[in-house]
Amino acid sequence: MKAIAVIPVHLESSRFPNKALHEVRGKSILKHVYDSVQKCTALERTIITTGDRRLLDIASDLGCDVVYSSGSYRCGTDRIVGSVRYFQDYDIIVNVQCDQVNIPPKIIDDLVRHMRNDPGIPIASLRSASASNSTSVNEVKVEVDSDDFAVDFYRELPRNTRVYHHAGIYAYTMEILEFIGALRPTKREIELHLEQLRWLANDIAIKMYPAEELPVSINVPSDIEKIYDHDR
Repeated sequence: MKAIAVIPVHLESSRFPNKALHEVRGKSILKHVYDSVQKCTALERTIITTGDRRLLDIASDLGCDVVYSSGSYRCGTDRIVGSVRYFQDYDIIVNVQCDQVNIPPKIIDDLVRHMRNDPGIPIASLRSASASNSTSVNEVKVEVDSDDFAVDFYRELPRNTRVYHHAGIYAYTMEILEFIGALRPTKREIELHLEQLRWLANDIAIKMYPAEELPVSINVPSDIEKIYDHDR
């Protein structure tokens, strides 16, 4: 089963405009993520998809494999669906967020191997190995069942519910990717800005695999400090 990582990128983030181009340790966030994913051994290809002509040129100048996805999209998965003509011969598509500066290549490789070992899983993602007590709305939490399938996702820390930190990295089969691209957003998805709620609402299983090390996501400018804290 051939696997590709797709990094959807835009510059219109309301919480951190032009985030992908912000420099950390002398390199843009986008380039950090791309270079890390390129180190994965389970992938045949890594590409960036964007609808911004500026990013198209910048990514190309940085030596990245980049494709143009015209149109306006609500979430990263929708943008990937809009780019699917560029990689229709792949079986597993991994959605990697462009703000995960220190993403360990191993967790992407492990996710791809899980999909290859169990081709009946339509979507797979990652959670922390230990429970989360974070009250930050920028850290998404996931509740899982006894078989580690997602039950629900939250921004607020729910009461009396064991939840885990969810890393927004998804692996899909090509078949399910094209299917979810045709689904309409749900009210709760729009309210919480969590695309995965659309899939749960349509009874699509999301297998959550525990990972010992998850990347730091840059959601707001103050999150940059977390990268330096992580390095210390």
